[in-house]
Amino acid sequence: MENKENNDNKDLITIDYYDRIHKQWIKVEVTKEVANFMKADEQKTRRKQNQYDYYNIPLSHFEREDNDYTFDVIDEDSDIEQQLEQIQLKEIEDMKEDFERTLIENSLYVLTPEQREVVEMVFYKNMSYGEIAKALNITKQSVCERLKNAKRKIKNYIKNG
Repeated sequence: MENKENNDNKDLITIDYYDRIHKQWIKVEVTKEVANFMKADEQKTRRKQNQYDYYNIPLSHFEREDNDYTFDVIDEDSDIEQQLEQIQLKEIEDMKEDFERTLIENSLYVLTPEQREVVEMVFYKNMSYGEIAKALNITKQSVCERLKNAKRKIKNYIKNG
C-alpha cells in the first residue's frame, strides 16, 4: 500500500508557477511530491516576505534622489516638525498601499487559471466585462461569476493567511 502511494507522488503533474524574474505565470511539470512541497514552502515564504516588507524599509529607500528630506518653508511661522510629520505619514501610507498590493498579487496563485485570467484582464488591462467575454468566448455572466469567485478566494486567503 505504501509503495503505491510513493508511485503516486512520483507521477508528473503540470502546475502554474509565478516566475518572479519575468513577472509572469508559467506551466511547470513536477512530481506531486515537489508540487506539495512548493505550495507549502511558497505560502510560508510569502507570509514571511510580506511581513518583512511591511515592517522594514530598505536602505535603498534612503539613497534615492527623489527622497529629498529638505523642503521649502512657505510660512516662517509654520511648524517644521508638523511638516516633517506630514511627509512621514504620506510615506507610511504609500508603504501600506504597496504592502496591500503585494499581498493581493501574491494571493493570485490560489486562483484557477481561468479566474486569474479574468482578474488580470479586469484589474491590469482595465477591460470591460463585455470585452473579456468576447476575448474568452464566454458570456458576461461567466465573467461575473469567475470574478466573484476569485474575489471570494482572495479575501479568504488574506483573511486566513
